[in-house]
Amino acid sequence: MAGPAGRAPEAALEEAEVDHDCRRVERDHGVARPEYLAVNPLGRVPAYVDGELVLWESAAIVLHLADRHPESGLLPPAG
Repeated sequence: MAGPAGRAPEAALEEAEVDHDCRRVERDHGVARPEYLAVNPLGRVPAYVDGELVLWESAAIVLHLADRHPESGLLPPAG
């Protein structure tokens, strides 16, 4: 997830020690290629795929990771 938009989710993935595969989004004349548009029809980065769940916003990705991996400390303790 290169670029500023992908830095927070990438850091969260590392912090939570989630096995992941970051891929570069190739563009033709500024438009994401069809294989990426199949993941994110808006063509923006980042996108995160967790099984059948696909998230397109950095904050949503980080919150999802925090919920899935509470031991990571991505969120402060409840209470």
